[in-house]
Amino acid sequence: MREVKQAAYWVGILLLLFWLVRIVDSIVPADLTEFGLTPRTVSGLVGIVTMPLLHADYAQLTANSISIAILCSLLILVQRSNAWWILTGIWLGSGVVIWCVGDASTQVGATALGAGMIGYLILHGFLNSRSLTIIVAILVAVFFGGTITSGMFQAVEGPDHWRTYASGFVVGLAMAYLAHRFSPKAPQAIASTDQADRKNHASE
Repeated sequence: MREVKQAAYWVGILLLLFWLVRIVDSIVPADLTEFGLTPRTVSGLVGIVTMPLLHADYAQLTANSISIAILCSLLILVQRSNAWWILTGIWLGSGVVIWCVGDASTQVGATALGAGMIGYLILHGFLNSRSLTIIVAILVAVFFGGTITSGMFQAVEGPDHWRTYASGFVVGLAMAYLAHRFSPKAPQAIASTDQADRKNHASE
């Protein structure tokens, strides 16, 4: 129960930050979306950090808020204390990829962040082969898989917007692989390995 409350608290903080930025953007004379990510420009480098915080309008923000709330909660559920490191990696990694390969327009929104978490949760579930992670992976694939396919292959938000979905999704897959590859072995697995090594030495 405590972990659920902590997850709700931090997800709420993230969403509150999204909404505060949008409210400020709608009040101040300056257009904060100018601080979004413009690929292959020096000024656009700041967008690697700011892009997920900025939204073009409340419709985009509302749609992203719902998906981010669900995906962040699932990420915290399966990763616990490592969730925020993974989220940071997807946040910055997808921004770097979009800066390198995105179209020339200024990018705003948490689309890539959401796509990254989708990719991470799906691959992580099957790499770890635990019942919880597999169930989460299946649920994410069923309920969010259409978002990725429509975004990448139908270009619902513009002819070049598929790169945003693809960048986030690929970075999420990469983060899942790296997390699995370099995660410490469970004590039981280490003990089993040591026992097998001792048997091999004894047989020699």
